Amino acid sequence: TVEVAQVEAAINMIGRHVVAAQVDEPPQRLGNRRPGRAPQGVYKCQGDDRWIAISVVDDDCWAALCKVTGWSDLEELDAAQRWRDHDAIDARLAAFTAQRNDFSLMMELQAAGVPAGAVFDAADVVNDPQLASTQFFVPLAHPEAGTHVWPRFAARLALTPATMRRPAATMGQHNDFAALQLAELDNDTYSALLNSGVIRTTPPA
Repeated sequence: TVEVAQVEAAINMIGRHVVAAQVDEPPQRLGNRRPGRAPQGVYKCQGDDRWIAISVVDDDCWAALCKVTGWSDLEELDAAQRWRDHDAIDARLAAFTAQRNDFSLMMELQAAGVPAGAVFDAADVVNDPQLASTQFFVPLAHPEAGTHVWPRFAARLALTPATMRRPAATMGQHNDFAALQLAELDNDTYSALLNSGVIRTTPPA
């Protein structure tokens, strides 16, 4: 178990907000936006609850986005102009993404040099080709739950590679070992505890 205080986890990300508050310029709620990056947001795509995150980090990135979207009339906007017109650009970008598949648009934007990522649900994560290429999910058989894929250990250690050697225990699977060997109960005492329901191998009715 690793205990991390919230202040230690967040203080490295709030420096500019602390400074702003000290000069009576409290930070405003920006949602998915970020000063210096425009447009930036999460936009709806084709399908039910399908979304894509897009972030334009500089003028080159903006030019690339304009080529993908066909916005030749907006290509000359600089960062300050894009931030000023963020609402209008967002509306236009949302209309564009609403006609596109989230995954194919993500691949097209990334290939053009625009940071973009489809918002994945659980099924998307399990079937993600990038995660599959790194063997992030591994199958594991369980005597009651069947075979399912599970995320492997995040760190791949060259000398001591971590693996999942066995599934989670079933209820009461190790009762005999725990009671007779670890607790050193005699057979009669152990049997009495089983018969009385103090120790169980199945959930109570």
